[in-house]
Amino acid sequence: MRLTRLDLTRYGHFTDKRLDFAAPAPGAPDLHVIFGPNEAGKSTLFSAWLDLLYGIPLHSRYTFLHPGPTMQIGASLTHAGGTLDLVRLKKTTASLQDRQGQGLPEATLQAALGGMSREGYAAMFSLDDQTLEEGGEAILSSRGDLGEMLFSASAGLAALSPQLDAMRRELDAFHKPRARASVLKTARDRLSDLDRMRRELDVTASAAQKLQRDAATAEKTWEAARATEAALSSDLDRLRRGLALIPQMERRARLLSELEPLSHLPQATQAEADELTALDQALREVSGQMTARAETIATTEARLAALPRDPAILPLSAPIAAASGLYALHLAALSDLPRRRDAWAQAQADLARQMHSLGLTGDPISQTLPQDHLARLRALLTRRDLGALALAQAETEAQAAAQRLADLPPPEASEADLQSLAHLMADLRTKDPEAQATRAAQALADRQAEATTALRALDPWSGDLTAPIPAPWQLAAWEAAETPTRTALADATHARNRALSRRAPTDAPSFQAATEARSRREAAWATHRAALTPETAQAFEEALRHDDRLTLDLAGALSAATLAQSAEQELALAEQALQSAETARQAHLTEIAKAAQALGLPGAKLQDLRPWLALRERALTAQDAQSRAETALAQADAVLKAAANDLAQALSLDPTLGLPRLRAEALARLDRADRQKESARQRALAQTEATRRAEALAQAQAAQATWAEAWRQATHSTPLALRPHDDPGLAALLDGLDDLSRRATEAQDLADRIAKMEANSAAFHQAAHTVLSALSLPETAWETLPDRLSRAQETERAHATALADLTQARAAQGQAQARHDALVARREALAARLQAPPGALSDHLQLCLHASRLRADLAEIPPQDAPPGDAATLAAESQATETRLALARADSETAFAALTEARRALAAVGTDDAAARIAFDRANLLHDLAEAARDHLALKLAMTAFDIGLRRYRESHRSAMLARASEAFRRLSRGAYRGLDAQPDGASEVLVAIPAQGGAKLAADLSKGTRFQLYLALRIAGYHEMAKARPPVPFIADDIMETFDDGRSAEAFGLLADMSCTGQVIYLTHHAHLCDIARKTCPEVRITDLTS
Repeated sequence: MRLTRLDLTRYGHFTDKRLDFAAPAPGAPDLHVIFGPNEAGKSTLFSAWLDLLYGIPLHSRYTFLHPGPTMQIGASLTHAGGTLDLVRLKKTTASLQDRQGQGLPEATLQAALGGMSREGYAAMFSLDDQTLEEGGEAILSSRGDLGEMLFSASAGLAALSPQLDAMRRELDAFHKPRARASVLKTARDRLSDLDRMRRELDVTASAAQKLQRDAATAEKTWEAARATEAALSSDLDRLRRGLALIPQMERRARLLSELEPLSHLPQATQAEADELTALDQALREVSGQMTARAETIATTEARLAALPRDPAILPLSAPIAAASGLYALHLAALSDLPRRRDAWAQAQADLARQMHSLGLTGDPISQTLPQDHLARLRALLTRRDLGALALAQAETEAQAAAQRLADLPPPEASEADLQSLAHLMADLRTKDPEAQATRAAQALADRQAEATTALRALDPWSGDLTAPIPAPWQLAAWEAAETPTRTALADATHARNRALSRRAPTDAPSFQAATEARSRREAAWATHRAALTPETAQAFEEALRHDDRLTLDLAGALSAATLAQSAEQELALAEQALQSAETARQAHLTEIAKAAQALGLPGAKLQDLRPWLALRERALTAQDAQSRAETALAQADAVLKAAANDLAQALSLDPTLGLPRLRAEALARLDRADRQKESARQRALAQTEATRRAEALAQAQAAQATWAEAWRQATHSTPLALRPHDDPGLAALLDGLDDLSRRATEAQDLADRIAKMEANSAAFHQAAHTVLSALSLPETAWETLPDRLSRAQETERAHATALADLTQARAAQGQAQARHDALVARREALAARLQAPPGALSDHLQLCLHASRLRADLAEIPPQDAPPGDAATLAAESQATETRLALARADSETAFAALTEARRALAAVGTDDAAARIAFDRANLLHDLAEAARDHLALKLAMTAFDIGLRRYRESHRSAMLARASEAFRRLSRGAYRGLDAQPDGASEVLVAIPAQGGAKLAADLSKGTRFQLYLALRIAGYHEMAKARPPVPFIADDIMETFDDGRSAEAFGLLADMSCTGQVIYLTHHAHLCDIARKTCPEVRITDLTS
């Protein structure tokens, strides 16, 4: 599948953006580079591609410009089944449509994708700098395991090793031999604890009943002690309440005696006291303000009376202002007019002299020219001079070009067309068959040495390397059966020995001896009952003890007999199991021995087979590489011979001369042809130059004629018309006319200025006469009028200000008087309510407040009944009760401790369901352990199957994929490493890098940047392996060359170009220089700029 067009109709910050991915020519790379600065939308493009294939998520982070329901992506795709033109909308259902808006099933895309999921696509067919770094870290965590690294590179699973390690840790957490803490060991310890607890519960019924009686007695004793403690606590509380009443009754009597002389006073509050304080303060403030304002009114009235007003001049303020504006112009005219008139007379004399010097008569103004006309004439004079210079230069250059053409040698006869020979030589330089043959010979020598080394590693073995060998699954089965068969044999031997040890003989008394001992005991008992003497008692005791001893021995013998019978059965089973285990072990060893004998390794053990097979595989690989090198050398020799034949045929020479001599002859012929071409090129250039110079001369002559006509038209009806156009004095005449125009303009400006000054002086005289006549003043009194007008205006402003201040002060004084009267009325009303005598309101209010506080304190102490005694009696009784309460509390605590101990003892024995609970816990534990064991076995079998699959994957992909990865790594490292190889490591193989200077390095020993290059090489090889198994989909790489220099970037683009010959490759970057590197490395690359 490949992407032909991507439409970002409404997605992220894109609106109606279309990206075309044109199909390449047949056999050409399908490589595309998308360039854009940071935040241009490269990551958005990749996300849009995945959303098109798999649907836009419900919570997308690209809805910041286009709301969710409006998001739309489109694309045109081609695949094996045809062409798809799709549209994806952000909808929960039917989000995939065609261009006509008809819904399409998701299976349409899934069929083209081969059922690949979104996560699988992102893992296998995309790569960015983060994935590259994670892949480098995965190389470390895998410890170089070849199978893991090849599989993770093909599947794009950079975190495969950590996941496998986590699964192995989970297996070890359940059970690991000799581990101190595991799930299985913890469960076994818990089972032992439960069995111990069950044994401890085995006590007699009488002991349990006694503990229950003790617990009931302790509980009754504790309840009686608690009742005594509660009664004493109640008595103590009553006595303490009586003691607390005595101080309150004394305080109530004192308050009543204090209130009695004030009982006639009315009730007062603190708010009324605060109100009186505020009223007195406000009255003082208002009185002070009224006094100060009365003084201000008197001062303002005196100031008004003292102001000197001038009402006669105020109406003339506008005429005086107008005349004052003209007065300054009048004074300036008086001082400047004589000088201006003298300057005007001088200007007139200068004009007359200038006219005479130029030979002109009449009015000077009529002889002047406008400035634009003068500028045009000056430009024409400049063009005349430049044109003359250009004409002279053109004539000189035309003569020189004609001379150079005449000096060139005549053309030589050219050889036949050597274009095909040049193409053949270019092809030889590109392919360089001699170098290829040399490299092929060197490669063959290296492969032969490697094959010899690999075969020497198999010494002293000899035989056929291609003979059949055990399959990997057979080896895995043998390895899997090795430990079980050995363990089964050891367990069966141990069981047989244990059964033999349990067959020990026992000495048991006979039944007749037991009967006789019982008869003697009964006879001794009858004798003792009849006599009841110490001797009969001792005889009975001896008979009783002898009978008991025989009874115990007989019971033990019966038990031993039962155990012996069980041991015989167990021994028979153990012998049978041992025989089966020996048979299975012998069959296992025999099968391995036969396989070793067939391989030519008699006596080899199982642990020896896998390393030998790995060495054999390396030898086969080395022989295969030697065969390929021989084929490559033969092909290189054939190419070299064909190149010599082609070159000899092109030169019409004998091919036996050899490629070097043929190449030298071809280069000589091509060199002669190049010299002839150069000579012809030089003559053509000289002819072109001569023609161009002649045309330039004709253009210069035409330009001079055009100038002469333009000068004639420009000087018509001017003083210059009578002068010849090549007169050298034309520039000076133009300067004189320019100076005449300037002088005439200055004289005209002086005349205008003189007229304006005379008009300003006359206007001032007229305005001043009007004002002075209105005031009946002489003409000479004008200088005093402006100051008089200013004083009159200032006095009027002061009068208006004082009058306004006086009006405001009188209004404020009236308001203050009204406020003062209102405050006095409020104070008198308060005195009347409190019935205060005149002049003593404040003191009277304080007495009322004191009486109100006493009443409030009395209200807080309600009347109480008298206590049952005086304070001393109540205190003595309270102390005695406290002592008895302490003793009762101690008795209660002692009783509770006894009750707690009795309950603990009873709980330690357990209730009737304790044994059932223990059995329930034991059953649950066994059930959970069985579940965990099944999970453990499933995971163990899965890991075993995965290891087998990994080995098979390594065996099937190692040759081709490792060779491709080795070549890619060599190119990416710029020759610092010759490639990659695999070396045995126990039962597996590890990947090693081969430096150019020799030796080998484990993958974990490489630098961080080199590990990145190794992972990229593995991913590229994995892509080619994946492309063999399924049709490829577009591979997208996002700026993976951040840490690469230009050389390694060029190699990486070369590898991507190779990938694009298999499937479409799209590279996203914000580095402009990478675009240049991509063009240089792969000229067929298509570059798209997101900013255009």
